[in-house]
Amino acid sequence: MTEETLPSRALLEQAIARPWDGQLPLHAKVHRGLKFAIENYFDDGQRFYTEKELIEYLKVSQVTVRRAVYDLVREGLLERRVAKGTFVRKRVGGKGKGLFEVAVHVADWDSSFLSQLLRQVVMACNANQLSPKVFYSRQSGDVLSREGEEWNQAEISAAILIAPPPNLATDLCRLYTAGGKRVVAVDSRIPGERTDYVGTDNQAITRIGLDHLTTLGHERIALLLNEPEDNENVQQRAEYFEMECRARGLKGWKVVPCGTKFWEDSYSKAFKAMDTLMQNEPRPTAIFAFDDPGAWAALKWSSQNKIRVPEDVSVLGFANDKPSAFTHPALSTIAHPIADIAATAVDFVAHEAGVPRTRLLTPSLVLRESTAALR
Repeated sequence: MTEETLPSRALLEQAIARPWDGQLPLHAKVHRGLKFAIENYFDDGQRFYTEKELIEYLKVSQVTVRRAVYDLVREGLLERRVAKGTFVRKRVGGKGKGLFEVAVHVADWDSSFLSQLLRQVVMACNANQLSPKVFYSRQSGDVLSREGEEWNQAEISAAILIAPPPNLATDLCRLYTAGGKRVVAVDSRIPGERTDYVGTDNQAITRIGLDHLTTLGHERIALLLNEPEDNENVQQRAEYFEMECRARGLKGWKVVPCGTKFWEDSYSKAFKAMDTLMQNEPRPTAIFAFDDPGAWAALKWSSQNKIRVPEDVSVLGFANDKPSAFTHPALSTIAHPIADIAATAVDFVAHEAGVPRTRLLTPSLVLRESTAALR
């Protein structure tokens, strides 16, 4: 089929009218129909319908068309070219007519870090001619795409599991590996499973944070554990913190568990823990939060209780979530190497090694206004 000859209007209507799940929202039906048309009626590099053509042929709104096309671009099936239009992308030599599909599983959780990491993983997949299919794991145990499409592992060639919920991680991993499919765990390991793993080096996080705070003269440093304590990263960070504090001969340091469970609001848990932490004398002179939301809670609590940051207490976060640049004061934090994590995870998917691989990446210190020399 040449670029000049688009699939007929009748074929497009048939694709949209296929017996998809009747409960799917309209944009999801349009998305699935267009995807079917791309995989069965288009050639690689062929011009795709214009927005105007789709609205006219399908009798749907501009919003519906734009959302469906945006999702297809995100999945790597379409490519927008400035001043030229939208074109079909297919994996040359791939399975069938479609792309090598990669399931990207992520918790359906309001997290700046997870959102940034997911975006980078999708971009890395597209850059490597892989087709990412994003699925959100919900507290109920459901695994659905944003369009409401149910997960079907038979259509998937490999999987990237980003910080999967504990109640789903093992089951998801075993379903994929039982079918001979590659699994890469990102940010959180899957206990008992032999998979590739990519994450930020917890020992480096601890070392960088303590190097910074001790250089400023702080010894009474509190590690605020506002994430679930059964998470391996939380356990490792607590262990490394204790080891480093003892090795450095620090006095007055403490680890403060907040009692957070998975799916609970870690900000609220940290805010509540601040009451107990700051009422006990002597108070810490620096708070090293497990993540930025925990640090935001420390900033808010301090402001409400007329404790000055950084004059009375320094606050250091971890993650470098975007809002951290706009807190008052702006939060000093340690940044995940998000782009490198995503690129490594996708590289593991694209190049099988035969044995499980682990890659721990080094974070970086982001200095802002919430930490200062001890007074």
